[in-house]
Amino acid sequence: MRGKNDKGYGVFRFGGQNRSAHCVAYFLTYGEWPEPFGLHTCDNPPCCNPKHVFPGTHADNAADRERKG
Repeated sequence: MRGKNDKGYGVFRFGGQNRSAHCVAYFLTYGEWPEPFGLHTCDNPPCCNPKHVFPGTHADNAADRERKG
């Protein structure tokens, strides 16, 4: 698999698993996976800038979305 998923996130196989491109960029930069999920500060799904990715939960994502309106 490679390309974009139905939500616009880049995806491809990495290490034998389907991975989100932004999470792979974070891993390659910082040496760890953004657990449990990689969230974007820029709210741009295809963005792969690891400086725009931070680890968080579904609750963190919902709070971030609420804060930004």
